[in-house]
Amino acid sequence: MSKTGLIFGEDVAGVNQILPHKHPEVWDMFLKGAANNWGPAEINMSTDIEQWKSNDLTKDEKL
Repeated sequence: MSKTGLIFGEDVAGVNQILPHKHPEVWDMFLKGAANNWGPAEINMSTDIEQWKSNDLTKDEKL
């Protein structure tokens, strides 16, 4: 495993080491930040191409 620099003191963490959480409050902040964004699996975009090709959108909306 490759090593990174020092994180939160003397302990050296591997690049992919996120568990166990030494600082659960930081993990909670990450989860709250991730919840503020949507992912493509959460939004149905199956009709977007049809809407784009139709006259439903103005030129300004297509920008």
